[in-house]
Amino acid sequence: MKNIKAVKDLCIVAVLIALGVVLSAFLQIPIYSNIKIDLSYIVIIVICYMYGAVVGGLGAMTIAMLESSLFTSLGFSISWSIANLFIGLVCGLTFTLTRTKIKKLAIKHSINIITIVVSVAIAMLFIKTGIECVLYEIPFEVKIAKNAVAFGMDLAVCLIGYSMLLPKLIRMNMYKLNSDLAEPETEVENNA
Repeated sequence: MKNIKAVKDLCIVAVLIALGVVLSAFLQIPIYSNIKIDLSYIVIIVICYMYGAVVGGLGAMTIAMLESSLFTSLGFSISWSIANLFIGLVCGLTFTLTRTKIKKLAIKHSINIITIVVSVAIAMLFIKTGIECVLYEIPFEVKIAKNAVAFGMDLAVCLIGYSMLLPKLIRMNMYKLNSDLAEPETEVENNA
């Protein structure tokens, strides 16, 4: 039974990653220069909530790696990939802890929203900016201004994804797909 669940989870994550790449590559809303509203952050938030830190971090990084490698003229973006890895790890860990340890819904959602804001801020304003300044020798004050705009866009998409999609997943009990939270097998399943 666990093997079937593992295959099912792997397929769901793969489809979500593919959806994230498609949203990032083809349904982007350009704002300025190469700054765009990236809808893949909705998918990243869903992966983090459903599967936790490791799968969320790796899924977020995979979306960035595939999209930047396949569909941009700039090529592979190490800064974006590492920033997404950070967001996925932090949000996935927090979502798992709040889902399992905190019972009050208002406190749970407040902690999750604060985590989204802080993790996206650290990822975009410090990790991504720092890596790009070192790699491309861009002055920090120039890059931070551009990434501050990107931070605002990415944060808005993350918060929209959290506030609109996750209540639907919770109602549909899709959050139980996380293998750490799987219900124990019954005796009937063990004897089969």
